[in-house]
Amino acid sequence: VTPTNSLPFFIASQQSSRFMPSSGCYSHLLPEPGALIFCLINPQTLQIKALIVENTFMSVEDMVSQVLPPLGAVIGTGKPLNCLVTNKWRNVAEIERITQLPLLLMASVHDEMVPFKQMQRLHQAVRTQRCTWVEFPDAAHMDAYVSNQEIYWPALRGFMEQYVQ
Repeated sequence: VTPTNSLPFFIASQQSSRFMPSSGCYSHLLPEPGALIFCLINPQTLQIKALIVENTFMSVEDMVSQVLPPLGAVIGTGKPLNCLVTNKWRNVAEIERITQLPLLLMASVHDEMVPFKQMQRLHQAVRTQRCTWVEFPDAAHMDAYVSNQEIYWPALRGFMEQYVQ
């Protein structure tokens, strides 16, 4: 699903693909929805009411040590061989461009794919005054909506009611 000028709302998530009636689009984007949405969004031209990002990394460079641990010594923030990474997806820089949109950051504490500290760093980089941070203490990368459903669904519903309707 691609955001267009007619979409009032866009959610980046890896949990499922479905449309949410009257509130916009719930999207399943691979390989990394947060990275893609930061790249696609231009808040000045799209009519997006809010943005939700779940378990997203700071940059590809910063994920190298997670995916290929031996290279983590030479690739990552401030490291000498970052030039070897051609697709940067620097989400930590992109999130700073979001200054007007309400933003919901949803982070799984036990994420086995994207280290929790990367979502914390994204949160620290936020510039919008309307940012909501939600942590899921029992969740891994793909199961917050089940393992912490008592937190997940009310947070999502409350954010959408506040900023989308």
